[in-house]
Amino acid sequence: MDAFDLRSPLTAPGKPTKELTPDCRIAVVHPTQVTRSLLARSLKDQGFVNVQPFADLQSTIEYMEAEPLDWIWTPCFRNETHNVLQLLELVCSEDSLKHLRVSAFFEKSEEPLIPVAFELGLLSWHRSQTSSAGFESEIRSAVNSLGRHNHITSLASAEQLCNFLKETKDASGRRALFSTLAELFPNKEFAVMNDAEAKLSSGNVQGGLRSLLLAKKQNMKGWKELAHKHLGPKHADLSDESLFEIESYLIVEPDESVHNHIEELMKPFGAKRVHRFTDGEKALRWLENRKPPDLIIQEWKIPSVGGSNFLQRLRHSSASETPVLVVSSLLKKADVPILKEMGVASAVPKPLIDHEFVSSLAHTMTEFGDPKSLRFIERKVKCLLEKGEKEQARAIAAKLDRDKKVPESSKLFVRGMINYFDNQLSTAKRQLMDAVSKGGDSLNVLPLLARTLVKLREFKGAAACYEKAQSLSPRNVYRLFELAETYTELKKPEAANTSLSKAEVLDPKNPEIHIMRARNALSRGDAPAAAQHASALQDKEALIADLNNSGVAYVKSGQIKQGIDLYEKTIRLLAENETELRQKVLYNLALAQARSGDYTQARRSLEGILRSMRHLPVEERQNGPLFEKASSLHVKLTHAIATGTLLSFKQEVKATTVLNESFWKRVGGERQKSSVSFVRSSTAQPGERCCHLIYRSSDLVKQKQGVAQLVATKLKFTPRETIQKESSNPILGTELDDFEAAFPKT
Repeated sequence: MDAFDLRSPLTAPGKPTKELTPDCRIAVVHPTQVTRSLLARSLKDQGFVNVQPFADLQSTIEYMEAEPLDWIWTPCFRNETHNVLQLLELVCSEDSLKHLRVSAFFEKSEEPLIPVAFELGLLSWHRSQTSSAGFESEIRSAVNSLGRHNHITSLASAEQLCNFLKETKDASGRRALFSTLAELFPNKEFAVMNDAEAKLSSGNVQGGLRSLLLAKKQNMKGWKELAHKHLGPKHADLSDESLFEIESYLIVEPDESVHNHIEELMKPFGAKRVHRFTDGEKALRWLENRKPPDLIIQEWKIPSVGGSNFLQRLRHSSASETPVLVVSSLLKKADVPILKEMGVASAVPKPLIDHEFVSSLAHTMTEFGDPKSLRFIERKVKCLLEKGEKEQARAIAAKLDRDKKVPESSKLFVRGMINYFDNQLSTAKRQLMDAVSKGGDSLNVLPLLARTLVKLREFKGAAACYEKAQSLSPRNVYRLFELAETYTELKKPEAANTSLSKAEVLDPKNPEIHIMRARNALSRGDAPAAAQHASALQDKEALIADLNNSGVAYVKSGQIKQGIDLYEKTIRLLAENETELRQKVLYNLALAQARSGDYTQARRSLEGILRSMRHLPVEERQNGPLFEKASSLHVKLTHAIATGTLLSFKQEVKATTVLNESFWKRVGGERQKSSVSFVRSSTAQPGERCCHLIYRSSDLVKQKQGVAQLVATKLKFTPRETIQKESSNPILGTELDDFEAAFPKT
């Protein structure tokens, strides 16, 4: 694996470009003629000779259909029909426009949109101006930035974005930006040194040290001063031991003397914080909603939860990617499969021998942090896919394909992962089956193959894969949950119950047990048992979301009666004071009843929602999406009942089996995607369009600023040379579907 190193560029974004030289073609956009003239004159005064003025973005796009442009200067236009986010998304989606750069002026009220604009490929942002001096200053700033970075627009754009994030005190955004830049541009001082500074300032010593070592190797300016500032004179020379420094770690160990011994052994590695627990449940609660430590050291015999269960719950929490070192004399041969599955690279027997502990620690940290390690690469690909960064994952897969040292089974597994996340399920199925046949790691491949077969609704094959994987590693509790759900899809409630019983024996306190028991009881028609398990839950939302989305799947597959029955059972599991959950399920029940033709009952269900909202303030009630939907459907139903007309609903594809996707995503570990997804070119690479695919703005910002609405209207772009006669075939799928799940599928 020596030939493969993720620290080298994944693509080739660092090649200098000269598209924004004085002879480039520039458009200046502004609705006011005087301001257009000022901006155009300012650009010409800076040496740009080819400048074309436009009053709005639509006319600019129409011009571009016949004549190419290299650079557009435009206001944000937030409150206009066409805005800069739509323009940037168009550039993201069109391969023929990947050379085009956009600089934008923002009013004060529009500035919260600036991070989103950079995510979509903005080159530079500027405050709105009204004078020649103001425009000249802003243009000079953009040109100077390009010059400093040798016309590499990704770096020039990143500098602009970095300054904005610093101004708005978004430290986490800056860290994420420079972390990706350093990976893409490991030979650029701006990227590497800023990454080191950002990580060291935030306490990420290990990550900062790696960037400093990279800077030292290339003799970049300032690395010694930065090392001295953050590490002190003792470590300023960046000796090899610095690579394994750990900022914080967690110990879960019932013996206080072992705690003390481990702390002594960890001191040379520079850890500043240690978190000690003697009880597994308390450690898990502490980890909830916290950034995980850099390392977890655990005993195998842990009070209240047990080592195997503790490790599995870690992997289904925020610590899914944290290195784990097991220290125990109680490990047995039967424990090895679950340790391997959960990514434990090393275990140390007791009593502790110092050099064995240090050797195992180094092996653990290297296994998780060495970019040359095959397990690191596979984990990296999975994380990229879960975050939606598919092009980077494909770039890694392409490098693997060229590396003759990598086993064919590993190449097939990585390709299968990519196709699974691309929803190319038949291809993924074939690749994963080939990976197994070529001797691939069955405990890695079989669970993903099973999930692929589940999505293909090949439940018998999925059950066989889960059963085989479970025979290899019998202590995997979460796979037993997935197997139980597969049996439920096969209409085998007793087999599902057997799987749940096995899971309960292994981990009786697992919070997922009651959710699964309640679901299984409802599938058997045992409402009292379902209610009993539901009442044992501290938070019912996951259970109700699963049941609700199963109802959605029933209705969308044409099994409306089963959907209505499940909604009614779900509502009976909720107490009267669980108002919000009841409202969401009631709305989907009303839609199902309306689809079945029972308009009167559907209207009654909606009236239950509207009555429960009467106590809310008028503004809060009217601004709520559920109130708006319920009110709208209530009006339609009232009119249909009064006039005897029929409501039209989109026809769904018939299916004989229902798949509850929310369950598979939650237990299978898939992460929630961004609330706003942008259209992107299928060939886009990080570094081609400024910070597009390098930086990702906050989903919360997108929601607060209404970004989904701002980009809902797409700018039409049809180059003149490619205009063709439109097809006479009717457009499919234009009928609106007003049936929506009340719960997000997480």
